[in-house]
Amino acid sequence: MKIILSRKGFDSSFGEYSSPIFPDGSLISLPIPAHKNVSGYDYNNKRYIPIEYKFLQIPSNIRKILKKNGVNNVESYNDLMLMLFEHKQGKKIKKIKKALLDKNTPYYCHLDPDIIPELLPSVKRRPAFGILPNYIESLKNIINPYDLFLFFGWFRWVIIENGKIKYAIKRDMEKIDHEIFINGTHLIFGYFQVENIIKDEKDVEPWMVQNQIRHPHLDKLLWNKSKSGIFIATKNLILNNEETEYSGAGTFKFNRELVLTETNRDLNDSLNKSTWRQDYFPPNSHISHYSKKIDKSHWTDTGCFQWKTYGQEFVIEDCPIFERLINENLLKYIES
Repeated sequence: MKIILSRKGFDSSFGEYSSPIFPDGSLISLPIPAHKNVSGYDYNNKRYIPIEYKFLQIPSNIRKILKKNGVNNVESYNDLMLMLFEHKQGKKIKKIKKALLDKNTPYYCHLDPDIIPELLPSVKRRPAFGILPNYIESLKNIINPYDLFLFFGWFRWVIIENGKIKYAIKRDMEKIDHEIFINGTHLIFGYFQVENIIKDEKDVEPWMVQNQIRHPHLDKLLWNKSKSGIFIATKNLILNNEETEYSGAGTFKFNRELVLTETNRDLNDSLNKSTWRQDYFPPNSHISHYSKKIDKSHWTDTGCFQWKTYGQEFVIEDCPIFERLINENLLKYIES
């Protein structure tokens, strides 16, 4: 089983801020805006309804913690983002807030991976995950059934006070008990086990087009006849050749073992979220990107893996400690 680390959600390039870790450890990955890749027509040139942030419902586990803390007016991702970014003034986030507040103009989001059924409760579908054309060529010929995608992104703790959700700062350290994550960390938030790959129009399954809403990678602006790829998840997660009771795709609850970022400040004072754990990814690890093995120049002098440019799909083929962590402990992290 290959393991593929796939970067998703808001970050400094797409959105400017991080996705939230709630006080109970529940996670929400904020999907990036999608206005550049939405035509409203699918690969067959048929009209469909693109997904907007206001369509996405807050999962029940998050709703419970919000209501428990007196937050009663957050029902959609649109509501959540407006509250979370209320006092943020960065150039990108101000643009996002303006779009979220505009009730006359649709504001589309790129819901990919689509792994939480509750987000669109009225739309019957299976977990699906699309790959951009420039990445699919390096992946679709090496990914096999039962290989496992692990989705990671930039996350930061939030606190809930006086009916408001806000990012935690240093003075909130005692409330979250995780000082090292105040500024955010690369964190694995979800998983997806491959059953099959939709590589051609003839492979598109009926459920994918029977609703008015489509997976974003079926839009004609992203669908490329020679370089298309949408992965469909297994019904149940299979580990060590045994079928589990868990869905083939889903999300995790926060656990320190899912943190990719190196947090040992004794190693290097210049560590940042893109400097990954020395114990999980030692210098002899076999990690590939764009089908090419990553060379030793991407490890720091202290032995930490560091990727300085935007990288989206990392194929893990020989990181024994990391692979053992996933094979032996994955089930205990899954959000139930």
